Amino acid sequence: LFIVSKNDDKLSMICQLTNKVIDKGIFAGDIVKNASMLASGNGGGRKDFAQAGAKDVSIIDDIINYDCNIYFNEKLDWKKLWINKLWIK
Repeated sequence: LFIVSKNDDKLSMICQLTNKVIDKGIFAGDIVKNASMLASGNGGGRKDFAQAGAKDVSIIDDIINYDCNIYFNEKLDWKKLWINKLWIK
């Protein structure tokens, strides 16, 4: 689970992973840390749960695409990952 929320002039991110994913070498702290650095922010946490904040709201789509495609493809060698985006106003 990777959620990015835009609120006014900042982004909030959370990530929660199952043990099955963690066993493959993917950690929630790495995901939010990488994502937040793309948007001039910071974050971190445990292997199973992490959170971050960032200032550059203009790249919300880049963050989702980076973490969900590049990061997971590098770690798991997946051919394609389906991304579901839910926009709530």
